[in-house]
Amino acid sequence: MLWMLLAASAPIYLSCEVPSGPNPNPVEMTLDETQGRATIYVVSTGVAYKAPAAFTSEKVIVREEQSVWTIDRTTLAAERSYNFGRQPNFDTGKCVVKPAPANRAF
Repeated sequence: MLWMLLAASAPIYLSCEVPSGPNPNPVEMTLDETQGRATIYVVSTGVAYKAPAAFTSEKVIVREEQSVWTIDRTTLAAERSYNFGRQPNFDTGKCVVKPAPANRAF
């Protein structure tokens, strides 16, 4: 039973492609269910930040300052919702689970 708790506490690494309009938008995420947080790295801009995350049995919801990411835990479908002006916008895409880096120094 302890192994189940240890497995659940390990961070999950995702590589997501959520196009923004006609442009690709690769995003790397680290989801830490134990801490209730996500780290998001936007590849195109080189910007990384942490945000609070809620973990349900079906979804992970990451709430940033200006947008909300929803990731389906079964299909790995990803959606980013945000307001541009007063209009709500939705970008949808897909994530894949990446293995944890095996040979990192720390």
